[in-house]
Amino acid sequence: MVIDHYRWNDVFTHLFRQLIFSGVKQYQAEQYQSIRMSNILSLVASAMLILQLPMHLFFASAESFNQVVLILIHITLFSLIPQLNRANRYCTARLLLILIYSSYIGLTSFNYGFETPIHHFFLIAMFATPFLHFDLKPREILYMMLWFLLAFMFWESVLINHQLTTDKNLNTAIIAQSDILSFAISCFLVAYFIYTSLKASWYRIRKEQFKTEALLLNILPRQIAQRLDKQEKPIADYFENVTILFADIEGFSQLTRELPADELVNLLNQLFSRFDKLTRKFKLEKIKTIGDQYMAVSGVPLSYHRHALSSCQCAIRMQEEFILWTKEHQLNVGLRIGINSGPVVAGVIGIHKFSYDLWGESVNLASRMESQGAAGKIQVTEATYNEVKGELIFDYHDTIEVKGMGPQNVYWLREPYSV
Repeated sequence: MVIDHYRWNDVFTHLFRQLIFSGVKQYQAEQYQSIRMSNILSLVASAMLILQLPMHLFFASAESFNQVVLILIHITLFSLIPQLNRANRYCTARLLLILIYSSYIGLTSFNYGFETPIHHFFLIAMFATPFLHFDLKPREILYMMLWFLLAFMFWESVLINHQLTTDKNLNTAIIAQSDILSFAISCFLVAYFIYTSLKASWYRIRKEQFKTEALLLNILPRQIAQRLDKQEKPIADYFENVTILFADIEGFSQLTRELPADELVNLLNQLFSRFDKLTRKFKLEKIKTIGDQYMAVSGVPLSYHRHALSSCQCAIRMQEEFILWTKEHQLNVGLRIGINSGPVVAGVIGIHKFSYDLWGESVNLASRMESQGAAGKIQVTEATYNEVKGELIFDYHDTIEVKGMGPQNVYWLREPYSV
């Protein structure tokens, strides 16, 4: 019996959440709360109408019968709101919610007479409107709030005319009604002030969020940043075949002794900024820079079937940009590039100052291709050569001994890069 109770409780909770979050998408920052609020208000309104049914059924009168019909119709209409949101008809859903709400209050007032205080619910609607339509412009919100204020004032004016013809103490009636109208206008002004204040605060928060997201995307790939945002830790993915590229400046140590620190960093920044543009163009993911060494990979974190070709093409353009850079600044240095293809593990570890990194023998071999290469050359392993040998021209260079990995056949990508 206890198991059944918990099972039904879980089912009810699941259905309730499904209704509340109908049509809600996490990436819709501005619309997220508005859609959720419209679903909640439709459910609350339906629940309040259902609670009124027994009372109206108890009193057998023409007005009660009419009211029961009104309640049933409006419950049905309110149930359409989550369905419209689920179908991505957000504007239709919110407009319908306002019309249904206004319709019920207006028709109920007609049904029970002008002295029924139900029209005071228009004041509640004024406060709910900004939260229901938080993604709209302030001018549009103002129009909606004015709609509810004018609806309230209409019913109050009808009530004033009624009391002026029936009440003996006219002065008291006029003062009482003027106080109510003043209260309504005050509610309108307060609600609009709260809305504008919240909107300004929301914009400031979103601006800071965009700055934080932009900074994070400069450090990590978008897909990895999204997974970290979902509290997924640690992140580790295995990739069967990718291509790793290392580039390093030969003669950089001499520059560090000859140039001031700020000038040296500025030169390196200019070069690596050019490399950043190239890696983006050829669909490589920049991993990191270590001193004057630049590391990138193709096929991570999104698989790419032409990873080897794009890496080689990027390497050619990097050599061309490097030649232009040395000529512009009259530098006597060279660029070594090493490339290897193979399996890697990629991910993020640690909790402080984390970065996206690669592990595996394929990474180590790519690094050796660079460190044991020659200035002005693009040295690749046999694995990379086999991936693109029909599309680019290579020259067999040598069989070199790589520590811990044995002899390796290496190739030089032929030089079309004379600028």
